[in-house]
Amino acid sequence: MDLITRLKVERDGRVHGGIYDITQKHFAYNSNKIEGNRLTEEQTSFIYETKTIANIGGTGIKIDDLVETNNHFKCFDYIINTVDEQLTEDYVKKLHSILKAGTSSEYNEYAPVGRYKVFENEVGQIATAAVDQVEETDLVKHFCNTSV
Repeated sequence: MDLITRLKVERDGRVHGGIYDITQKHFAYNSNKIEGNRLTEEQTSFIYETKTIANIGGTGIKIDDLVETNNHFKCFDYIINTVDEQLTEDYVKKLHSILKAGTSSEYNEYAPVGRYKVFENEVGQIATAAVDQVEETDLVKHFCNTSV
């Protein structure tokens, strides 16, 4: 059984502890952590497993952190369901739209959902390239035309 088939079988069969389950949790936790999400790995797993929240550790939980974590699970499912589609700029923007749906970014003109950034940002307290120094369209086209 190939990996994509196995992921779909585990997802549809609600297999606990399989590669689908583990990948969902690690993907959401690590990707969100890079962007400054304050949820712990335990909280991320709890949200995935129960679709509820528990304030493990006693610190406040931001609504955006919760919504974006849940959206990560949806992004992963979207990728699995569309794995045979060609990687395009629109596909990348669609993933970003799924990820940010229902967050404060959806209503923030400075953090456009499904579009390229308009202001500089930080990743883990590391400044990234200035907006005017990044040719997003060229980068996305490069990645879309690179075979794995």
